[in-house]
Amino acid sequence: MYIPKNTMKKARTIIDKGHQKKKTGGGKNAGDEFDLSMAHMLLADCKIAEQNHLYDNLTTDPPCTCSSCQVNLRPIRSTCDCSGCVPEDLPDRLFPMKKAMNPVKHKDHLSRGMRDRGKDRLLQLRKSIYVAADSVDTDIIPEFIYLPDPVIKAILDRFALLQSIKDLDALIAGGVSQRSVPKKCTNVQSQRPGAILLWMEVLDGRARALRSRGARSMRLTPGQKKAHSIVHLRTLHSVIKLQTG
Repeated sequence: MYIPKNTMKKARTIIDKGHQKKKTGGGKNAGDEFDLSMAHMLLADCKIAEQNHLYDNLTTDPPCTCSSCQVNLRPIRSTCDCSGCVPEDLPDRLFPMKKAMNPVKHKDHLSRGMRDRGKDRLLQLRKSIYVAADSVDTDIIPEFIYLPDPVIKAILDRFALLQSIKDLDALIAGGVSQRSVPKKCTNVQSQRPGAILLWMEVLDGRARALRSRGARSMRLTPGQKKAHSIVHLRTLHSVIKLQTG
């Protein structure tokens, strides 16, 4: 018998209270009852014995006296093999689940407003890449493939750790399709136009974040301050514009 998590705990609570429990929430099962008899069934040591008790089944069927049954006697089960009497021997989990930890310190997390703003910018970027792509590709490839939502989430989650375009390359490796690069951008810095465009968004977003929360929340070296400045961002825009035509 396979049951959802915490069902056994609910069954024990219902039996202890001695009454049925109404299900809460919407959906087609709203108002259904967690039956008291089902609670007894779940907690019974022997499921077959509990079924016999619930439905008034005879523990042993009277033998049939026909000639056929007299010749071929019904086998008698020596022991019960229900899931209560013979529990399933589940193997140990080969790969224990571990809670994913965000390596970014809590104080460096983006606020909800910053995340919303950053997501909007990256969605706009995805749209612009999609529009610039060849129509042959866009006819068969949906827009979200050009910058998948999990990649956008990863960028926002680890925003404070992105200090260079190499960091961004490592983060999005395998997450952005090679076909998502417009042909007019193929000569931009080592065939990585997608990463360059994303990095522009990261720099722009970091500059906005610095202006929003103040530079005191992020200790920057002089070189990083230059990379995060609006002036440097505009320079990047100009360089890419020249190289892409």
